[in-house]
Amino acid sequence: MAAGSADAFTAKELKACWAAPVGGALNLTVAVSGPQTGQRTLPNGTCKAWDVPAGVYKFSANANAIRTIFDSGPAGRTSVCGNAAFTGFNVYANVSRLKQSYTVTLGSNGGSFNVPVSKNKLTKANFRIKCFTL
Repeated sequence: MAAGSADAFTAKELKACWAAPVGGALNLTVAVSGPQTGQRTLPNGTCKAWDVPAGVYKFSANANAIRTIFDSGPAGRTSVCGNAAFTGFNVYANVSRLKQSYTVTLGSNGGSFNVPVSKNKLTKANFRIKCFTL
């Protein structure tokens, strides 16, 4: 990790971030369950970090509100994806832990996945949307 990065020297072991592909007020609800739990609605461009004991945690992302906007018609598709021509989207989480990273596909309504967390080692999930045309 680069010196001066926002994640350097943190006591928080678990972090979730959300960035919508288009600016705006798209919120994603992220819940974390395990030895300690928490739920947070993440406005676009924000993160939430938890100081948690080591263990296995379940990330759950609820994208139903985004799905409702997308399904409202061309204006909704434009506000979610930047272009009314897109016919669908999926929520993804890019997970980084202990110098490893992988992507989890959650689908258009969200979903859940488990991550192991080690003490004093940051596990981070960056949630994003990828729009597509069939």
